[in-house]
Amino acid sequence: MNRRITTRAATQPRRGLDHDEAAIYVGITLATFDQMVNDGRLPKPSEFDGEFVWDLVQLDRAFDRLSGLRRSSLA
Repeated sequence: MNRRITTRAATQPRRGLDHDEAAIYVGITLATFDQMVNDGRLPKPSEFDGEFVWDLVQLDRAFDRLSGLRRSSLA
């Protein structure tokens, strides 16, 4: 299903990202993102009414783990 995001919706704070947004958020290519999801380094999406959504908190935790940043070192 193709969905069109309005300018307002695209600029509103949200916790869930679609596939392309999640890869951009992490800062990697779509192919690398897919590989990292498939091998478990990045989280799998949740499904809501047929839409697959990546949780920002889960992406942040995975990024912290991969980069060696410890949660206890966060202020």
